[in-house]
Amino acid sequence: MRLPRSIIISALVAISLSGCSDALNIWSCRSIAESFCLERWEDEETFYLNGPVERDGGGFLGGTVLAIGWNEHFILAKRRANFRGDPDGWMVVDIRNKSIEGPFDDDEIRRDSRLRNIVTNNPDAAWRSLGYF
Repeated sequence: MRLPRSIIISALVAISLSGCSDALNIWSCRSIAESFCLERWEDEETFYLNGPVERDGGGFLGGTVLAIGWNEHFILAKRRANFRGDPDGWMVVDIRNKSIEGPFDDDEIRRDSRLRNIVTNNPDAAWRSLGYF
């Protein structure tokens, strides 16, 4: 039995409108390096860093991204912790080891020689610079 073309098209439109495409992170999450991507949330103002593991909500950082930059070894992101008992601040992600350090304050980040060549930007500008694929 062959389905009519209109039923197939209607089903595809319904799936697209239901948000299933975002579940696949095709459009909302843009790759930074290996298994890390910057996700723009539905409100188009909130950003999360997703990685190989989610840490109690809020993506890999456990909070929203306020500023972000990276090089071939590290991702540097200023986060606002989701849980107000957790401190806000700069988080350093080791891309190769998939590990996270922080939070750090501005002075600690300035003194860290590993991070000197990383330029940070607001997450919207960073997300747009990554392109789709």
